[in-house]
Amino acid sequence: MSPAKTGGGGWDIGGRDASQAMGAIGDALRLPDPFPQIMAILSGPLVNGVERPEIFGNARLVTWQGDGSIISFSAQRDTLTPQFAPQPRFQIDLSGSTRIEVHLLDEDLEFHDPVGHFQIGANEARVALRANRIVPVRVAEQTSRQVLFVNISAFAVP
Repeated sequence: MSPAKTGGGGWDIGGRDASQAMGAIGDALRLPDPFPQIMAILSGPLVNGVERPEIFGNARLVTWQGDGSIISFSAQRDTLTPQFAPQPRFQIDLSGSTRIEVHLLDEDLEFHDPVGHFQIGANEARVALRANRIVPVRVAEQTSRQVLFVNISAFAVP
């Protein structure tokens, strides 16, 4: 997650200015493999005192035949590296145009802030399947840099 909303505002009122962290993340996104550098920024001193979001959302399978069922989830409070519970799981056809669509919000008292809406497709799932491990998928460009990466894994189904 980005330490600030698009436009530089904090996720909640009263946090430290995140402009230095945002600048460092912008620089890191220009690297060939920015994920390790961004994770170091998100766990380092540039984000000390920055307000963090309370993420919740949903995911669904999208195919040419229509949309699948929606899986809702939430994450830990006040974190820039949320883990979702329950973890959304889908069976997808790697040869087709099936996509997983994810919609994330920041929970607030009155109005929930939109965080990001992104899709992950068969290409990303194939990369995770070949790697046989959890892999980061860059989604920053789909979410105005509010969500930077999402980690996915894939398993072959007999």
